[in-house]
Amino acid sequence: MNGIGQALRRVTFMALALSSAVAVGANEPVVLERVGPASLRADATIEKGVIVLPFADVLVLTIEVRGDAGLEVRPPQTWAKGPWQVRTIGPPTYTKDEHTKEGRAQEAGDVRWSQTLEVEPLAPGETSLRLEPLRYLDAKGRWQTIDFQPRAVRVTSKLTQPDVKDVRDITAIEELPAPPRRDSAAAMIVATAVLALGLLAGCGFWLRRRRVQAAPVTAERRALRELERLHALGLPERGKAERFGTLLTGVLRRYLERKYQAPARRQTTGEFVGSLAEHPLLAAHRDFLESFLQRCDLLKFAPVTASSEECRALADQARQFINPPVINQPVIPQPVIAQSAAEETCP
Repeated sequence: MNGIGQALRRVTFMALALSSAVAVGANEPVVLERVGPASLRADATIEKGVIVLPFADVLVLTIEVRGDAGLEVRPPQTWAKGPWQVRTIGPPTYTKDEHTKEGRAQEAGDVRWSQTLEVEPLAPGETSLRLEPLRYLDAKGRWQTIDFQPRAVRVTSKLTQPDVKDVRDITAIEELPAPPRRDSAAAMIVATAVLALGLLAGCGFWLRRRRVQAAPVTAERRALRELERLHALGLPERGKAERFGTLLTGVLRRYLERKYQAPARRQTTGEFVGSLAEHPLLAAHRDFLESFLQRCDLLKFAPVTASSEECRALADQARQFINPPVINQPVIPQPVIAQSAAEETCP
């Protein structure tokens, strides 16, 4: 009995070891073929010389070519034809065998060229896989051709026969919407008319407003606005009578250019007063213009002082000249500051 038990244990142990070896070997690449210095390996299941490949899986092939240091390999443009889709996994690699020692001349078999492919089946069933030939340069400098034999492949599929009950019926034709009623059409016409009238009214209002805004601003209105902004600055109250006189004479000179086309800003006071004979409309205002501009020049260029009341009175004289209370009556301003006060008049 003891001998029989030991024999059974030995058989069981050997069976387990054999199954483990088979399982380990199934995960290692299988050499399918060797042609000269080239070899073809595959990560696949082989049954009686036939490659068994599930339809949803891919077949991984590795091609290796050994040679010397001058090894050169030219792969085909298309690796396989038929119901296959072949993809290269990265570029081909050249590696040096580990047994080559440093300082030793490389011999045949020292360099290895390798390329890995992914082969995907496009249809299930019994078929064959044939790789296209590739060429390599041997040690004598001649091009040689490597042609692998076609391999039988069984592409399996787990798809079952379709059930007719699961097929959906043809859907019905979608009906067109009903045409609109007459009252709806009338309402649409009325709404369109109201919208058109609103657009016309809006365009008319915009055109009228544009014409009003486009109306030219008169020289008098511009000058009066500038005087209002100058008064709002409050320069005399802050002791800046010189700056006030400079801005005030600028307002009047710009008004004369806009209203009478007289070059008042490009001439000195003496030149401008001398040219008034060429402007008949300004000849009647010669005394006012000469007195006003001279006082402003004194305020700008002479070391004189003026109170805020005197400067405000000078601005009022300019406002009366621009917008006189009586039409066609020249305004002759009265001196605000005595001329005997050593030129201390307010410009």
